[in-house]
Amino acid sequence: MKSWHMRWRARDGGMRLGQRVGGKPDVNTEFRFDHGDTPNSIDDTGIKISFVMIYNDKVFIFRGKKTAPLDEESGSRIELQSTWNDLWNPIWEDKPEAGSSSGDEFDFYRKLLKGKRREKRKREPKNRIISRPAPRKRLTPKSIPGGRGYNRFIEIPPPWHYDLTGYWKMDAEQLANHFGADQDEMEINFTMANNPLHSKVGRQLWARFRFGPEVYGVMRFCPAPPSEGDQETPLPLKEFEKTCVLESGCWPGPSPEGRDLWNFRWRGVVNEEEKSGHKVDGQINLHKDENGNIKMGGYFNLKYAKIPWTAEKVLCVSPPKGNAQTTNKI
Repeated sequence: MKSWHMRWRARDGGMRLGQRVGGKPDVNTEFRFDHGDTPNSIDDTGIKISFVMIYNDKVFIFRGKKTAPLDEESGSRIELQSTWNDLWNPIWEDKPEAGSSSGDEFDFYRKLLKGKRREKRKREPKNRIISRPAPRKRLTPKSIPGGRGYNRFIEIPPPWHYDLTGYWKMDAEQLANHFGADQDEMEINFTMANNPLHSKVGRQLWARFRFGPEVYGVMRFCPAPPSEGDQETPLPLKEFEKTCVLESGCWPGPSPEGRDLWNFRWRGVVNEEEKSGHKVDGQINLHKDENGNIKMGGYFNLKYAKIPWTAEKVLCVSPPKGNAQTTNKI
């Protein structure tokens, strides 16, 4: 099994009259190749693929199998690049220079900014002393213990951790029936708060959920107590919120290094009414299958009944930026 990040662009020839679609910034979908038990051939006939696309706020999962080699030669790199650039929609984000990498883009805008500053200096009189304000100090996030000198994260994820961040499609027929939603409308978007600019919030695992158009909200997670007796006794709300701020070294992952059992509570809107499950705990458990894919199962505690569900990760997302909303503000 091999997994790649993918982005896509296209034209919608329906009611949108050829409008350019796709290309959302900061959203990488997942494209998987799986040879399975079929021995590798020269042209890879028999290889299976699966990939995810998000369009019009819906998540689509595609699966396919290669049955024959390509008869015609594919277009040249220049032709492919031209087609890709032609499908760009300016409303998505600032358009990069053709053929430039993310590093080149940074250099381009940095040079542009310096150029503007030089223009301002040229307009200043040469024989006049101008008092300039002291330069503002650049805010450098402080590394919290466990970060090991890096400022990109509060704490660097260990190599054995389970990366839960991204969109998950749920298999939850009973839960969908309870909330009056369709099975294919059940999804969760996990986020790991791990940005050093959010050091007051700390590292927290949380998620947004949507069960159809009428049910949506937020979930917060904390490691489940080691003993089953303690798991059946819900913590007071304030103590639960403190436990959601993860200690150094506490990550989703296989035991004994990581934590594979987590409790959660939720708040949200159900048919235009605010609802809350902040007094009782739901639970998720994590493991990897034989192909190395993360599997999730769990239950919601609703009206004193534990409703089971499972989920499959279908989309990877970029880590939240410093100006992104935190779970404390939602």
